[in-house]
Parts: sequence; structure tokens; C-alpha cells
Amino acid sequence: MTYQELQAALKVFGLDERASLKEIKKHHRALVKIHHPDQVRRDSRDGEQNDSEQIRQINEAYALILDYLES
Repeated sequence: MTYQELQAALKVFGLDERASLKEIKKHHRALVKIHHPDQVRRDSRDGEQNDSEQIRQINEAYALILDYLES
């Protein structure tokens, strides 16, 4: 993983490299809660697909950050 990839992952959560694991987890949970398909009722498929894409990006960023912190 490059430094730029880590920065991009942290940017998803609105954080910088000084963020603690506790802050990262807190932001992850908050974003998942906002964008989870079961929590948001959409009138169109576009909104549903957009939320699914955002959840995917949030989870990928979270996994990338955790991998970095564990190494």
C-alpha cells in the first residue's frame, strides 16, 4: 500500500493520518449507518445503487486502513 492510498482511504472518513483507531471505527460506523441500504428508503434504483457503491467504498477504505495499522 502506498502513502497516497492510505491518504485516500482516510479521506473517505474525513480524517488524516493522526486519527486514532477509535476515531476511524467511529467514523466507519457512522458512515455505514447513513448509507446502509436497509436504513435508507429510496424511491429510485439509482439512489439504491449509489448507496451500495458508497458502502463498498467505505468498507474497502476501512479494510485498507486496518491492514495498514496491523502491519
